[in-house]
Amino acid sequence: MGKAGRFACIFVPMALTLASALLLIVVGLGGTNKNTTTLSNLYFMRANTSEISANATTLLNKLPNDTSHIPGAENLSSDLPSLPSLEANGTKLQEFYSLYLWNYCAGNGSMNGNDTIATAANTTDHVNYCSPRANHFWFDLKTVFGLNDMGADVLFGADLNKALGTYQTASGWLSTLFYLSICATFAEIICGFGAIFSRIGSVVTTIVSAISSVFILGFATLATGIYITLMGAFNTALKPYNVSASLGGSMFTVLWVAVVLSWISGFFWMISSCCCSGRSSHPRNQGFQKTTSVERTPYTYEQVGGHPMNNINITAAPMGHQPTGTAYEPFRQSRV
Repeated sequence: MGKAGRFACIFVPMALTLASALLLIVVGLGGTNKNTTTLSNLYFMRANTSEISANATTLLNKLPNDTSHIPGAENLSSDLPSLPSLEANGTKLQEFYSLYLWNYCAGNGSMNGNDTIATAANTTDHVNYCSPRANHFWFDLKTVFGLNDMGADVLFGADLNKALGTYQTASGWLSTLFYLSICATFAEIICGFGAIFSRIGSVVTTIVSAISSVFILGFATLATGIYITLMGAFNTALKPYNVSASLGGSMFTVLWVAVVLSWISGFFWMISSCCCSGRSSHPRNQGFQKTTSVERTPYTYEQVGGHPMNNINITAAPMGHQPTGTAYEPFRQSRV
């Protein structure tokens, strides 16, 4: 097949690996620029607070009759009336909160569906604020809503608080898996260049690709599980306040396509380690033998290799010398 065929065999998994790495970078860029609609749309989850209605009166009505088992319950009645009204378009809350890998962004405007911040037909949506990026980011709902000292544990319910605690713990693993996925994918690309020259390089690249694929799958699975759980908790606990949550279709599409491409590239790396050796199917000296062959002249002697007579030295007798002795000469005539 030769080196050209070997290069063609490596091109497919290399292209798939590069595409997977590019998609992972896109996932990491989500929410990094609030002025870019494409990056703003790449969120994991969005909380829609455009129709929220929560003031001191409605919050007090949500309290149970018996609050003796609640820590600090004696201060709730005095604290809640001082709570600013959580109304959309007010100074307290934005109309939506989009959660990304490193931060969250918030903005105002109507939303058309589950996965749109701004489109050409709807220019009212815009992002007003993006929080600073952090390695172990998690969306602290209590702090964002200003309810950390206002009895949020009671108002949001046990399910949402439990989901937020799990989300906070898992967010650290999420960023770690992302870093491991990126590093392993780029290591796979580097090893892939060595695979062009030998099947040993393909074996090494296949191993690195398997590790990379496991990391990417783990990252995608953990992200999906976290935000599905968090979305369910939001929709359950905050439904009385007209708050809803939805997953970001664009983000999860990009993420899972990266997973699929990574596993397919690993399959082709494995194929390249078994096939496409890079050696030519024609021996190097075959053409040389054909060009150096000499046409034999008719009626010429050709030594036959391996014949027993090849080792016998035959020396011609000098001219004019007649052999003597009594050797048998069948055709010799005697003199008269």
